[in-house]
This record gives sequence, C-alpha cells and structure tokens, in this order.
Amino acid sequence: MSWWGYDAVRDRPVALECSPASTRSHQAAVRLVNRYSGLALSLTDQGAQSVLTSPQRNWDNAGTGSDTRPTNAQTLTLTAVGGTAANTITVNSPGDKNTAPGTAIAPIQVSATDSAPGQTLTYAATSLTISTGTGQITGTPISVNSTTGTVTATDTTGASGYAVLTWTVDLALGRPTTASSVEASTLSAALATDGKPPSRWASAYSNPQWLQVDLGTTQPIKEVKLTWEEAYGKADQIQTSNDGTTWTTVYTATTGAGGTDDLTGLTGSGRYIRMNGTTRGTSYGYSL
Repeated sequence: MSWWGYDAVRDRPVALECSPASTRSHQAAVRLVNRYSGLALSLTDQGAQSVLTSPQRNWDNAGTGSDTRPTNAQTLTLTAVGGTAANTITVNSPGDKNTAPGTAIAPIQVSATDSAPGQTLTYAATSLTISTGTGQITGTPISVNSTTGTVTATDTTGASGYAVLTWTVDLALGRPTTASSVEASTLSAALATDGKPPSRWASAYSNPQWLQVDLGTTQPIKEVKLTWEEAYGKADQIQTSNDGTTWTTVYTATTGAGGTDDLTGLTGSGRYIRMNGTTRGTSYGYSL
C-alpha cells in the first residue's frame, strides 16, 4: 500500500509506502521514498547518523544549496489512528478433543487475553461451532472423522490471535469394551476407549490376545487408530463382526513397531471391532 506526497524543497514527488509487518498485530512498517532517485529514507537509530538514505548517503548538507537540513530535522513520527497498534492477542487452546458421534458435547471454553486493557474480543472458528461473544464451543458432532479447527480472537483494533485444535469424532469412544485378559484390575479393557491418553488397557504376557469394542449398531469401518503403550503388537489383525462370534479380517500387520498405528483406507463393516494380537513386540503383553 502506498501514498504519494510532495518534496517541496527538491520539487520532486515522494512516496510514503506502508506494508503490513504483522497481520496479527495491526502494525505497519513505513518508509519514505524519492520516486526519481529511488533512495529511501532510513529512520533506524544509528547513533549520530540516525537518518540516512538507502543506499547510504549522509543527509547533513553543509553546502549553500536549498537542502541544508541536518539529520535531526528529518524525523518522521507516525501515530496509529482508530486503535492501539501492536496489540497482542493470546488464545489458549483447550487441547485436542475426542467426541462420540451424535452426542452433545459439554460446552468447552476457549480463553484469550489482550495486551491492551479494556478491549472486547470477538471469537470465530473454522470447522467448529463457537459463540462469537463468549468463546464457548458447543454442538453435536455427527460425522466420524478427525477435524483440525482454528479458533481466532479479534479485538476492536483488528489485532487477532489464534489457536489450533484437533477434534476427533470416534465411534469407539466410551463404548462397551472387553478383552481376552487384563494384566491388573487397574488396567481394564474400558480404559482403552475412554478418550484419556494417560489411561490404558494391558493384557497378560502371552499370545494371542484381543481387545473388542461393541459399537452398538453395524457401522462402516474406514479407519482404526491404535495408540500403543510400550507393550505393542508386532503382528496383529483388525477384525469386524456382526455377532461377536464370526470375524472378518480387514487389516493385517506383521512388522509393527509400536507408537501410533493410524490405519486408513479400510473397507469393512460390523457392530463389533477388535484388535487381535498374534505376536508381541516385547516380553510384556499388549497395551493400548
């Protein structure tokens, strides 16, 4: 963005150029340019020579010509209009969330702070339902997928900040879960599908072992995510069933290495789904 002005001393037009320094903080960087010579006026503090042209030329003129202004007479001061420049908006993410499909979520509050006092913040979000005035996320997710949303808070000067979170709608979340065995009562099967990363299920130290989830109704299965604890499956299968007795294998792994297995592009359906571990990756059992 630029505005053209006039240098009355040199009888030459000049350009005042303004380009956004930060689209988030409502700032502008400004320079004064002679359109004929292309020399830009530098206002950076460099001690005794605080105002120079670029390429550098000392503007203190000791001659008898019309331009004898010293550098200290060439200071350009810019004042923001319509608000405070350089406000900093900090948006605190509520963290990644897991939600069961078709279930209304408990309202989740997004908080934000403004470096300028007395500002009113307005909230917006992509892929999420949020109150513009309070920053509260609500709704009833239906589609089964993982969505990355951006929450933005903007003040009255136009300054803004944002936070990103991932929202996963999970068929298995909170559903009845059983297993072939448990290592201890504190590591029950239900802890694998409670949506809380610190909790886990762990099996006995033997092969084979399985973890089974009842989805309630027959569902198409396109993606399964296994988040392993240190005790992982080197060889395992993802299987589906309509009755919990007859199983169809939709995925087979033989070189598992632990960590997170995000299995996409699956084709299958069933009311029940299970991980059937056939070879352990460690001397321990299986743990999800």
